[in-house]
Amino acid sequence: MAHAKKSKLKKIFVPILVLILLKAMSLVPFALGVLGFKAWNSLQLAFFSFIISTGVAIFQICQKLANDGTHAHIASPPGIWDTASGNQFSAKGFYSR
Repeated sequence: MAHAKKSKLKKIFVPILVLILLKAMSLVPFALGVLGFKAWNSLQLAFFSFIISTGVAIFQICQKLANDGTHAHIASPPGIWDTASGNQFSAKGFYSR
């Protein structure tokens, strides 16, 4: 009688366990694919946020340097753009007096 009960339980549980095993075998790769896709998306998001933050930092540094009041000094010979002659639109030569 005990053998018959075990046989009946096997007949009921074995197909259920096989179904669960097959379902797990088909869903585990799908779940890994979804996790891999999410990891790829998060990797792209992290890369873009790094690029944006680097760009913002460079922009702020350039903006700070521009607002410091330090300008490039361009050396030119004295009197080249002197308007003492009365004609403000004519430039004098380098060696003219």
